[in-house]
Amino acid sequence: MASEMLSKVLDAENSDKEAQKAAHEQAQKTVDAAVEAGEGAVARKKAEAAKKAEEIIASAREQARANEEKAEKAAGERKREVLAAAEAHRAEAIRAVMETVI
Repeated sequence: MASEMLSKVLDAENSDKEAQKAAHEQAQKTVDAAVEAGEGAVARKKAEAAKKAEEIIASAREQARANEEKAEKAAGERKREVLAAAEAHRAEAIRAVMETVI
């Protein structure tokens, strides 16, 4: 009878140890899954941030191109104005010379 009781106590202890081991393994799996999920979330956030940065850079480049086109157009218009003024001044100078000669 004592040996049966001892056997039951040992079985209960073994069963308890196995249950603790299984619980520990399950807890470790849960922790691993949480870490993996966290890493996935971080990776997604990084990807979203990178995409947003690319969009901002693309927008800045487009704005720079638009500004450059405006500057080139303004420079072209200013050049035409200067050339027209120079031509008018030249024509006036020629008229003045012709009036002096005549």
